[in-house]
Amino acid sequence: MDQLVICIPTRGRSDAQVTWAQLPWEVKARTWLVVDADQTIRHHRFEHLLVYPGGAGIGAKRQWVLEHAPSRYVALLDDDLHFTARHDGKLRKATGEDIAAGLARLESWLRDEAFLHVGFSQQAGNNQVPEPYAECTRMMNAYAFDRERALATGARFDRLWGSMEDFDFTLQLLEAGYPNRVDYTLAVGQDDPNAEGGCTEYLTPDVQREAALKLAELHPGSVTVRAKTTKGGWHGFTERTDVEIAWKKAFRHRHQTLLL
Repeated sequence: MDQLVICIPTRGRSDAQVTWAQLPWEVKARTWLVVDADQTIRHHRFEHLLVYPGGAGIGAKRQWVLEHAPSRYVALLDDDLHFTARHDGKLRKATGEDIAAGLARLESWLRDEAFLHVGFSQQAGNNQVPEPYAECTRMMNAYAFDRERALATGARFDRLWGSMEDFDFTLQLLEAGYPNRVDYTLAVGQDDPNAEGGCTEYLTPDVQREAALKLAELHPGSVTVRAKTTKGGWHGFTERTDVEIAWKKAFRHRHQTLLL
């Protein structure tokens, strides 16, 4: 029986594997770092490596993982996450048991075949959903797939370059008639989105802007382009072109169309 495997795409962070370090050992045993061919030697201390033969761009790397992961069920986690879990109605630092239980929930949802894409909520805004999960909503940073069924839809991660490829992939699946489910009892956040490595090597305001405009073009009626200002200097810039996405509308539109 295929077991959920965890794949962590990474670049330039061989000495700072934040996500990997928090996983309990029983989860590490089925966790693979996805490294670029030119960085394999830097990760020699890790037992499980998948060597990605392509170039820069996280979308193409995620697509490659979807096509080559060593199990039907695969979770894709960013390499710089910290985990929190709901206890007594509040988010607290997650234990290894919390993380293992959360991954088991994602796997169980995939196995019942009602969902082919599931994920963990973001720490920011987690308290806006008091229920244990939500459906037809945003997934980013931490999600899992029945990759055989996902690939069969024709949806792809590599239609955008540099940014928002996960939003595009989620929208493609929603628009194809497949709801998602997001776990709100476990949440993820990023310790430092500006840390060296990863997409900081290529993500610029222009790359962000082009991705936002392309996303709106690909999903008319569901994506609205907005200018956004942040105090923290996200990825080195305080002003960026961002999007607002009507996730449930994207899913409902599919079903309304089928009824015509």
